[in-house]
Amino acid sequence: MRPIIYFFGTLANGFASYPQDHTKSFFQDFIKKARLASQIVLHREGNLLYYGYVRLMNESDYIGICLCLDCIYKKTEYLFSVFDNAFADLVERGEILKINGNSEILWAIDNFHSEPVAITECSNNIIESINVSVFNSQPLPPIDFSVSVNDCLELGLDEGEDIISDATTRYCNLYIARKESEIERITSFRNLINLKNQELKKLNDSLVAKINQADRLKTENKKLQAQKKQYRNVVLLAFVILICGVGLFFLYDNLNSTQGQLTEAESTIVDNENAIRKLNASNNSLRLCLDNEKQEKRDLKNKLSDICTKTPFIITGYNINAEEVTIDYYAVEQKNITVYLKAINESEPEVVSNSHSVTIYEGNNRLKLRFNYRLNTENYYYVNILYNGNVIGGKRW
Repeated sequence: MRPIIYFFGTLANGFASYPQDHTKSFFQDFIKKARLASQIVLHREGNLLYYGYVRLMNESDYIGICLCLDCIYKKTEYLFSVFDNAFADLVERGEILKINGNSEILWAIDNFHSEPVAITECSNNIIESINVSVFNSQPLPPIDFSVSVNDCLELGLDEGEDIISDATTRYCNLYIARKESEIERITSFRNLINLKNQELKKLNDSLVAKINQADRLKTENKKLQAQKKQYRNVVLLAFVILICGVGLFFLYDNLNSTQGQLTEAESTIVDNENAIRKLNASNNSLRLCLDNEKQEKRDLKNKLSDICTKTPFIITGYNINAEEVTIDYYAVEQKNITVYLKAINESEPEVVSNSHSVTIYEGNNRLKLRFNYRLNTENYYYVNILYNGNVIGGKRW
């Protein structure tokens, strides 16, 4: 039979599972048995075996992904890695799970029915990854009634696949514990968010400092305005005193003396006005710096968002021959991705398309992707590289 994938967990409205059928009761039991951050709980019902991956998202919420087979899947450790990758994909897509600014993983939905496309794609990826065959599975034997159907055996993943497979043939309930629960991709997401928070904090601290400096300059400007008014009053008062104190006989000399004093006072006023204009210009410059800091902050947010959501790497070089494509690229982090290589014949109805699951590495690196078969060198092709359905590189060859 084709494997069946179930999703379950403790959502905001309580426990939920998808698709909904009789499995809900023992999926709830899977979560009750969970004691670690990551474990697989097995349950046999008739001729079907359920592999339930239960993971602690945060302090209170669990998510579960269950694989239903009519045989025993022997590669338990590999199955853990497949479930881990599926969990990381859900977080990265942000449709079912999301990661907030405090690096906490939370539900992005209220029920599983709202995201059928994301659930279907995740299910297909899991089924494609495990690729059940005679080489990695064994037939499910008849139920061993010498062991109670309610007994649950606990094993560690490090005890080996042979012991786990043997226990699966005898027990209807099995708990497989794994000590190491960290997922490299999730850790990378959290490190990137922490780095972004640090940068934002630096920008915010700088912004606060600029605002405080602007406030100080405004206060100094008010003081200078007050001093300017005082200077005018002093000049007027001196002028009145001089006029009142002069006699008619010395009127001409006193007028000349008063004129000199008045000129000096006006010069002082001009100097003060120039100082005020300089302070106003400095204040405007600080406002401009403040606006620039805000724009840099917005640009940084946009760049981080683009890196996280649009493309896993930037292509810096592109070389094609009849058998393969060689690209030079730059990436901000190491991760496992699936890209699609598609060559479209320009003159004939021919499309050469295949997928590649590759590991990209941080920094500048080179990646080679081979075609399914050798291209006809007498024709022209449009060669494209796609990721998540989007073209991230292409060339006519």
